[in-house]
Amino acid sequence: MSECLSLKLSECLTPILNECLTLISIRGQTLITTHFTCIKNFLKLFTFDRVEITRKKKREVGSTVAKRLRYNMNACIGCQTCSLVCSTLLGQHSLSESAIYIKTKGGLQSPYVCVVCVACKENIACLEACRTGALRARPGGGVLFDKSKCISCRLCVKACAIGAVQYSEKLDQPVICRHCGTCTRFCPHQCLWMEEVEEIAEVVEAIEAEALETSKTSSPTPETTHPKEGEAKS
Repeated sequence: MSECLSLKLSECLTPILNECLTLISIRGQTLITTHFTCIKNFLKLFTFDRVEITRKKKREVGSTVAKRLRYNMNACIGCQTCSLVCSTLLGQHSLSESAIYIKTKGGLQSPYVCVVCVACKENIACLEACRTGALRARPGGGVLFDKSKCISCRLCVKACAIGAVQYSEKLDQPVICRHCGTCTRFCPHQCLWMEEVEEIAEVVEAIEAEALETSKTSSPTPETTHPKEGEAKS
């Protein structure tokens, strides 16, 4: 969809949606209002500033504080907006080409479950399963994907215990959350947010190294005792 056509689509539909939201709010139908809000938010996909997102990613990469995606599903209505946003960033428009997946536990009345990378910081199964170096550890947890090194072996998909690594047949590559935070901007109920991650492991290692060095310098050197004349050596 061209930028000009996208802009016209947004300009035409947004006033109509605003009017519908007003009418529905008067009738008190909250659920339908929420769905219209989802549609309105999704229209932002075609008009948001790509330059702004690029700058935001550069700021996050250069930031000293790493972030990771977190969620609370209590207010989730299963609109799949987050999945569609993620798919759009990959140049697709399908729930199967997304790094975040929303599903039910079973039944129409059960709460929703979010399947997405949890940003492992230790024992990263998908990274350890990768034999070509296509995955590397990401600051703050999780991994970053290098398509040029991927051989489509799908070992990373099998390695993830929670099923957060999807494989796209269309893109012929694994799809793993990069924790870029774009999906958080489009969730109508703010179920998703970015959490700052302190590099606890590095701090602990530094403290342990300092404690070890201190113990070496402060501990007395054991004296060597020599037997006196007439005493037998043990």
